[in-house]
Amino acid sequence: MTNETKHTPGKWYIHERFPNSYAIIADDADGVRTNIAWLGQSTDKSNDENLANARLIAHSPELLKALDTLTGTTCDDCVTLREGGDCHTTHCAVYHFKQLIARAKGGNK
Repeated sequence: MTNETKHTPGKWYIHERFPNSYAIIADDADGVRTNIAWLGQSTDKSNDENLANARLIAHSPELLKALDTLTGTTCDDCVTLREGGDCHTTHCAVYHFKQLIARAKGGNK
């Protein structure tokens, strides 16, 4: 892992508060509910767009975990290196994922 994860742990889920208004919520190990984000209030976005944005935010911790797991790839496993390229260049997908994970965890801005 690049940095310690600082976001609210646990599974995040969507709760529709009002028409076209969504809350992203997480429950901690003790069952205490935490509001992560609100979407849709005072916006000119359609309900479909607000719901799509809510889904993306709600699944962010899972996406981050999947990318973090994927980047456990060693240079020996890297397709770029096997094809004769430099594993640590901007052409390497794992390189990009590692940079994205670091930013998501509050690292390299």
